[in-house]
Amino acid sequence: MIENIVVSIPNALLAGGVVMYLKKNPDFKVYREDNPLGFEDLCIASKTDVLLAEVRERPPQTLDEWNIRVKEVKKKLPDCKTVYIVDENSLPDLADRVSQARSNRLIDAFVYGTVSGEYMTALIGSL
Repeated sequence: MIENIVVSIPNALLAGGVVMYLKKNPDFKVYREDNPLGFEDLCIASKTDVLLAEVRERPPQTLDEWNIRVKEVKKKLPDCKTVYIVDENSLPDLADRVSQARSNRLIDAFVYGTVSGEYMTALIGSL
């Protein structure tokens, strides 16, 4: 079964690496949206199965802003899974908050920015 994945990561280097690894899996169709404000339309149009988004401290990628956007997407795509990426080294407090969001079941999974592409691909495949 082909999974549609929308990647919203503003860091071009990180986004490129993530997209490259995900595209290695023939079961994944990967879409990239650099503007987090435009991702909702892409999610709906592509009938995304998984949203992979980078959470940062500043708008428009804050945890609260992403949670609001994801809630809107899930109204139209209730089976869409959400995975957040966070930099645990430079943003340890935010990483703790993202972990708490997972514990509270606001998201389906999270990964640290330092994980390997193979691990991220395996995680998404397991959702």
